Amino acid sequence: MGPVFLTFRENQAVIKERMAQIVQGAPYADVTCNDGVGHTVWKVSLEDTAWFIEQFAAISALYVADGHHRTAAAFNVGSMRRQAAIEAGTYTGEEPFNYFMTLLYPADNLMIMDYNRVIKSLNDMTAEQFLDALSENFIVR
Repeated sequence: MGPVFLTFRENQAVIKERMAQIVQGAPYADVTCNDGVGHTVWKVSLEDTAWFIEQFAAISALYVADGHHRTAAAFNVGSMRRQAAIEAGTYTGEEPFNYFMTLLYPADNLMIMDYNRVIKSLNDMTAEQFLDALSENFIVR
């Protein structure tokens, strides 16, 4: 399960500036996975962590760029476990089920592209049969 990809509009300049300063230093880890995707991680100080928490706390809204199904699933599982912990009298609010992994990215660094689906086969249907079948559940124009 990968992180939910969130984006934000506010405080972008100051956050990006501090991140740019941090990545000038040597990375904490730099690995390439079997799928060829590289991951570079930088370690930040407790002071930087507190600063980032303060900056992100001032952001009024985060937007899900990718992962709305994972967000809903995490919410549903968290709700179920939270209710069980409340009923057992053990709920503190610090349990792992209250959180899920996210990646936050400044909105002005994103390029949103069309998401078009490509049909590779009509499974022996004619184009007219295919459109008729689609019309059963969708408005076809």
